[in-house]
Amino acid sequence: LLQLLKDGESFVRSGAAEVLSKLGNDSDAVVTQLLPLLKDGESFVRSGAAEVLGELGNASDAVVTQLLQ
Repeated sequence: LLQLLKDGESFVRSGAAEVLSKLGNDSDAVVTQLLPLLKDGESFVRSGAAEVLGELGNASDAVVTQLLQ
């Protein structure tokens, strides 16, 4: 699933992020893979990644810093 966050298709990246939020996995590995989506070329991928990070409830310094940029 984490590999799909790097897929060439924006809908695949967005869908993978959504599935991860439903799984509720807020491990460092998942969060680390989601952070680059906050700078994705597609606005719906960026907003989806921000929403997923919020739903996972991970308020680490890295997440907060990326969200504020």
